[in-house]
Amino acid sequence: MNRPIAAFDFDGTLLDGDCLLILHSLVRSPLGRMNDGLRLLPALMLWKSGLLSTVLFKQAVLQRLLTPAMQVRALPQRKALLDTHLANALWQRLRPEALTRLEWHRQQGHRVVIVSASPRCLLQPVAERLGVELIATETTDPCDGTPIKLSSPNCKGPEKLRRLQTWLQEPLNSTELHAYGDSRGDRELLQSSVHPHWRSFSAPDRPFPSPPNKTNFH
Repeated sequence: MNRPIAAFDFDGTLLDGDCLLILHSLVRSPLGRMNDGLRLLPALMLWKSGLLSTVLFKQAVLQRLLTPAMQVRALPQRKALLDTHLANALWQRLRPEALTRLEWHRQQGHRVVIVSASPRCLLQPVAERLGVELIATETTDPCDGTPIKLSSPNCKGPEKLRRLQTWLQEPLNSTELHAYGDSRGDRELLQSSVHPHWRSFSAPDRPFPSPPNKTNFH
């Protein structure tokens, strides 16, 4: 069997919170955040009703958060927003128990990778600081002055598994996979792992919860 892999979800797992909300708090005042919420409400309603894809909804959110903020900054300030200010804010919200577990995997000689639906441009500085690899939703360059767009499928659910398989370049069943996640978007990753850790950083396995049994009276 090949070298074991430890795959960590980011938002809600490694991170205590959501990186998009943390970014929002950095680029907008409370009043600005309220205004953004109102402007994004039509897209939110369409997404909830299934009339707008997750990719297009996430793209609308990113454009609302980043494009106006980037337009009023010179290139060095744009990069500092993502590479320094956001990275520091995310670093301060990393879960200590998650970092302890991540370091345990590193000491065991395992390959460690973050597998996240969040955009690479938001997470890359943190991944580099942690010294781990990153699989994430890809976007165009947020610092080039044009509206940011997604350039890959949303890295969630089955897509997480597909991207991890591509990254490994070998069958998953030939790898001892440890997976850490906290949401429905991590289900396929957890179910395909040898050692699933659903909302847990302890050594014992904890599978993704099965749906409750329903008694059929008919």
